[in-house]
Amino acid sequence: MRATCRWYYAAVLGGICGRTPPRLQHSISLSNLDEGVAGLRRKLQSQLHQKMPRMQTVETESRLIAQLSRSALPEERAEALEMGETMWAELHDARSSIPFGSRTAMKITLCSSLRRCALVSKNRKLAETWTTRFAEQTATLSPADFKERTCTSDKVPGWREARSQARPGTGIDADDVEAEAAAKEGDTNKARKRAFSPFEQYRQEKMLEHPTVELAFRRRAGPGPRYTG
Repeated sequence: MRATCRWYYAAVLGGICGRTPPRLQHSISLSNLDEGVAGLRRKLQSQLHQKMPRMQTVETESRLIAQLSRSALPEERAEALEMGETMWAELHDARSSIPFGSRTAMKITLCSSLRRCALVSKNRKLAETWTTRFAEQTATLSPADFKERTCTSDKVPGWREARSQARPGTGIDADDVEAEAAAKEGDTNKARKRAFSPFEQYRQEKMLEHPTVELAFRRRAGPGPRYTG
């Protein structure tokens, strides 16, 4: 029975991997640890020498980071943390040639691998940093994050869009929110204190005399409409 269950789970996992888009296959291939650190280094150097597209070199580089993060040598784990910081900055650079649809999966993979690496290396500060990054990436994760989209780095978002996308380091903090709330409250108070013109006063009185408004506010409510058929 146990053997049957294992084969079933293996078949399900194989089906999932088979349906995975090409841009996400690199995250699943990280579990394949057959290639050693030395082999990945040679492969990366060869790709860089041949000036291959960044999407191919970044896949090899991400696998190398994953291998180094699992290393028993402290210096290799430190190298993984350093390379991870550089790649993290590139993944957030709008000018990078890495497709947007691939960046989300790569960010999550980096957070998972390097958080564990920092914990093994007893680097509490970096472990908390990667934990926070992972929480931020998965808080509003949606299928749209894995789709390609055009770069809008030249577009300046409105304050509503900027606030909804606020992240540490974007310049929107609690003081900005409180200042805007105070300004809105001041505008509301000014609007309440503003005197109505004679026409506006007349229009408001006529609106309040409407039968529906009178019924809603119990303002001289009469018997209501009568059937005259």
